[in-house]
Amino acid sequence: MSTLRQLSSADKAAAFAQLRTRLEGNASMGIKRAEPVLPLGIPAVDTVIGGLPLGALTEVVQAPECIGSGLLTEALMRVAQRKQGYLSLIDGHNRFDPESVDPALHPHLLWVRCKQPEQALEAADILLRDSNFHFHVMDLQGAPVHQLKRLPSHVWYRFQRLLRQNGSVLLCITPQGFIPSAQLRLQCSHLADIEQLDQPRARLVTDLRLELDRGHRNSGAAQTALA
Repeated sequence: MSTLRQLSSADKAAAFAQLRTRLEGNASMGIKRAEPVLPLGIPAVDTVIGGLPLGALTEVVQAPECIGSGLLTEALMRVAQRKQGYLSLIDGHNRFDPESVDPALHPHLLWVRCKQPEQALEAADILLRDSNFHFHVMDLQGAPVHQLKRLPSHVWYRFQRLLRQNGSVLLCITPQGFIPSAQLRLQCSHLADIEQLDQPRARLVTDLRLELDRGHRNSGAAQTALA
């Protein structure tokens, strides 16, 4: 009888240990690890997702009547300055005004002026392979949507592979969400107001409004950060 009790206790202990191991294994499989991100110093980005995902393409959709892309570009330029690096600005329709940013940031900027989206893609294909540049902005906001949608989708996936390999950041500004490989998509709904022209830059950054596009299928990194 005593032997039976000992066997029963041993069986219970073994069963408990096996169950605990199984539960711990399931728990470890359920852990969601946040992707590494790059803080920008912009509350609308950093407080929601921690920053821009490293080694990934982020798409910012901005309507013509809204503002914000310039603030994001300048913030990324400041990151490049702080890290003693360089930012490539691929200007799809020659929209950038150098006088709109702090002149101290100019030495950390490579400004590529393009006339067509195809030229912007060609420039990006070169710069994303250059180890001297880890921060990139492609501004396609001025291009017609139908023209952007004709761009070959495989190019964007190639860009994503290059970004993943070197851990760089690419911020694409578009008038409508269309980039299939974008890991994160943000909607800029900050309407332009003439009264804001007199506000200090720091106030504009604080008031900037961005929304996470939760319907985008590649926004898993942002959802992980929010979990």
